[in-house]
Amino acid sequence: DDSTITQLRGGGLALGAERAVLVNDPAVLASDSLGVAKALAAALKNEDIQLVFCGKQGADNDNVQVPAMLSECLGWPQVSFVTEFSTDGTTFQATREVGGGKAEVCTGNLPVVITCDRGLNTPRYAKLPAIMKAKRKKIAKPSLADLGLSADDVAPAVEFSAYGLPPARPAGRILEGEVDDQVKELVSLLRNEAKVV
Repeated sequence: DDSTITQLRGGGLALGAERAVLVNDPAVLASDSLGVAKALAAALKNEDIQLVFCGKQGADNDNVQVPAMLSECLGWPQVSFVTEFSTDGTTFQATREVGGGKAEVCTGNLPVVITCDRGLNTPRYAKLPAIMKAKRKKIAKPSLADLGLSADDVAPAVEFSAYGLPPARPAGRILEGEVDDQVKELVSLLRNEAKVV
């Protein structure tokens, strides 16, 4: 909790954000992506905003689910992996990479949830006076009840039963001898053991 508050004050608040809201209820922290998205959506519904920027993926489970679930909970569209973004306050234009060196340009009306990809912004460093000013800013910490939710509302919908590595692959076989003999043996193995020929 203290480290998160320190990050908020040294990050967004020191860089000019007017205020911060920290949804840090134990039930949310013990939840899954859907529970987190529900809690964030409830917090955002109390705000007068039209645009939500999310990171590309979380550092906890690395599953890239919360932004899409958040947009669904809010009933807003979402554009993921955005590398360029502009808005006039009513509409937006977002460019996203779609693979193979190609880009896609998406346009639409606000509100929207955006997931940021590398290149969207050049991070800057907060100046000392701004950091000192940020230390005086209050950070709202609503409980689930304040958000109109209960622990059951954000209870995990997914439960992991086990984590593990896939079974080890059997060792490969090196064929020896003359090339003609190796080819015959390989064809025999593919036909009789692997049953792919």
